[in-house]
Amino acid sequence: MFLTLIKRALGMAGPPLPHAGEGAGPAEAILLHGEASFPFDVMGVLRHQAQLHAVYQGLARSGERQEHIATLSIEGERPNERGAVAVSIAGQTVGYCTAYLATQYREWLQRWQLSNAAGRCLAVIVAGPDMNEDGTVQLSVKLDIELPFKMTTTDFRFE
Repeated sequence: MFLTLIKRALGMAGPPLPHAGEGAGPAEAILLHGEASFPFDVMGVLRHQAQLHAVYQGLARSGERQEHIATLSIEGERPNERGAVAVSIAGQTVGYCTAYLATQYREWLQRWQLSNAAGRCLAVIVAGPDMNEDGTVQLSVKLDIELPFKMTTTDFRFE
């Protein structure tokens, strides 16, 4: 539904999905679909609290949630390496995918020859009950990705 709203707002029609062996071009982005359940936690967010608070719109209060578009980036020089998958929101790295999700994502990109495409998905920043040392609310991030992966390709840049 979120993707439909974006496409309507921009007057875009979705391009066809690539078939195995075709791959996505370097300018294409892939939007991974979810079911609005946000099943995947982003790891390492405690080290990225300053970046999360910079991205969070307004003063974070316990229990609040904000939806954003996240970018998934494979770290390492070659996309087929077993590097981590970084999660960025608004150009700020806010953490990393779990090892399980990162492995699934890398293998899926390789299988569909999409390693040149920029991966995006819906993410939610959640303000938790705990406080950081500086007195700000501790933030966490969850990703809305459905397995097996479902996607839409586009040449539109979200960031």
